[in-house]
Amino acid sequence: MAKNLNIPYQRDLVIRSKNTQAQKLLSDKERIENTKNAFSTSENTRKYDIINKRIMIVDDIYTTGSTIDSMAKVLIASGAKEVYGLCIAIGRGFS
Repeated sequence: MAKNLNIPYQRDLVIRSKNTQAQKLLSDKERIENTKNAFSTSENTRKYDIINKRIMIVDDIYTTGSTIDSMAKVLIASGAKEVYGLCIAIGRGFS
């Protein structure tokens, strides 16, 4: 997507730093707890990759938003100016 839109892309800006369960097996409440403190910036991330940047997180499925919320908290805490989420599909419970 980034290549087609000619925008910068960094795959490992945020990494999963805690082993978590598959979200599809969990309730909404469990999903939120499962992703709590599950992400961090990677060792390859340089502060100038984040500070004062507008960052878009692309995820496959939005159900509770817990994955994007947890990742966004890490990016904001690391100095991101704004963080947006884009999902390809919507999970159960939404219409």
